[in-house]
Amino acid sequence: GRTGILVGLDDFEDVVQAVRGLLDDPSRRRSMGAAARARCTEEFSLEATVSKWDEVFNDLVTQERRPG
Repeated sequence: GRTGILVGLDDFEDVVQAVRGLLDDPSRRRSMGAAARARCTEEFSLEATVSKWDEVFNDLVTQERRPG
């Protein structure tokens, strides 16, 4: 509920209610939008993505160098 709303995709009524709730509450909509943008900027920026891939590759190289 902080950066989005989880609904079952096979339950159309849940999707309708979630969208309706956001349409009826501009303050919540702005707050959730700002939180989602901040999360994307922090976790999915180019720098963050490169850092995560670097960690994965370093782990793989370390595993390859272990005897066994």
